Amino acid sequence: MIFDIQKASLTKRLTAFILDMILFAVFATGFAWVIGLICDYDTHLDCSVATQESYTTYYQRFYDVDFSKQYDKLSDADKAIWDAHSEAFNTLVQNDVPVTIEIEKLLEYRTKYLNSHNVDLFATQKEYDEFTAEQKEAWKSAYTACQEELRAIYGENALLMKPISYVLKFESKHNTDLTLNKSALKKAELRDYNKAYTKCTRGLTKDVPYGQRMMLVLSFTIMMVSISILLSMALLEFAVPLIFRNGQTIGKKVFGIAVMHENGVKVNTITMFIRTFLGKYAVETMSPALLILLLFMGNGALSIVVFALIILFEIVLFIWKKNTRPFIHDVFAKTVCVDLASQMIFETEEEMLAFRRATYAEKSGDRPENALYNTSNALSDSFVEVKKEDK
Repeated sequence: MIFDIQKASLTKRLTAFILDMILFAVFATGFAWVIGLICDYDTHLDCSVATQESYTTYYQRFYDVDFSKQYDKLSDADKAIWDAHSEAFNTLVQNDVPVTIEIEKLLEYRTKYLNSHNVDLFATQKEYDEFTAEQKEAWKSAYTACQEELRAIYGENALLMKPISYVLKFESKHNTDLTLNKSALKKAELRDYNKAYTKCTRGLTKDVPYGQRMMLVLSFTIMMVSISILLSMALLEFAVPLIFRNGQTIGKKVFGIAVMHENGVKVNTITMFIRTFLGKYAVETMSPALLILLLFMGNGALSIVVFALIILFEIVLFIWKKNTRPFIHDVFAKTVCVDLASQMIFETEEEMLAFRRATYAEKSGDRPENALYNTSNALSDSFVEVKKEDK
């Protein structure tokens, strides 16, 4: 029938969805990368990881316990050592203080204690494990002496291993050594050196307590995810369909699918706004994302139940309304996905009503103004009644 909904096949909708999701992932990743550059996310994350490593390394070297390992996989002897030091370790981490030492001063310590104790104060854990017993004792003596100098400036809670871990983290990440002579480096080596130096300087001069940095990293993560998804949807699910017309994303354009109102009228800006931001972004994307976040923060049961209800509602809605096969965003916007090649889409509701009247008149042989036009198919929510003219 001319007024029936020519809904798009499930195969077309699925393939268009997959293409759109690939493009969406690419754009969301790009937006997140740009936002990360603006807020210097990588530096904060690396410093947070370095702080964790600094405390575990300190206890591993001085008390022979590695808090980075899983407790249930330890031997009974190691568990006893773990239990003996775990409370002190947690207290030390909770009382973490910023150490805003300049990198030049830190590298000066490195050279000073390397020369006086013949051992590298900045030895990695792998290098430390290969030390002889005498070298390990020499390293501990050098570390203790240097830490006394540091604590005289930053207080008793200052941990020398923390700024050392910052340097090691960025040296390892950019494959360089910050004690090298810059003038002797090649162009590529100098670029890596400058990256490591710049990020390490930011971490050291803008150091904050561990708990505060973790909250900062978490806040940046949530912001990057939510804003990158929002911008991707604004571009691919809102702006592009308005440019292509007929509500077509790139995927729908490729596979000949259109979006229209249930009454056969072309979608407008308001409809696409509701469909994209209220339906897709708020309900179908960010609500599950928030529930997943709550799941990791300890509200597991409630998150699982609500998330399951959203998924179940989507499935029931899709199966129940066989004539349109909608999702939540289609219900909010009163839209339907159709096959563009076979579907008639009207510019305005007035154009749709005029066409229906003309079609009725042509088929019935009656004048449209004498007709009571009524339809029960899904393209119309109501009937059009035209009063008879007085004779």
